[in-house]
Amino acid sequence: MQTLGSLHLAGAGLSGSGVGAVFTLVASAGFVTTLTIARISHRLDRLKTLGLGTLLLAPCLGAMALPLGTAAFVAAMVACGIAQSIGFVSAYPLAADGADSS
Repeated sequence: MQTLGSLHLAGAGLSGSGVGAVFTLVASAGFVTTLTIARISHRLDRLKTLGLGTLLLAPCLGAMALPLGTAAFVAAMVACGIAQSIGFVSAYPLAADGADSS
């Protein structure tokens, strides 16, 4: 996402600051998602949540490969950041659980 996103946005005429602002938006969406999933994680099945994040990631990244306009491309980047966060916030504790059980 970092390479494709930067190239696409720069090609669309965004300045370096504009590209940085988009990545800040992506990071902010990921931050909010991480806090939300972490807050409710005791009620969720970590493996299913990890699967959801992985399932959402594929179409988000696939959308970024399409010839989208800038707004749609930014939306795909934000969705990708959210999907990554869902996966990461579930994967790390799941790995720790596996390490504890072994």
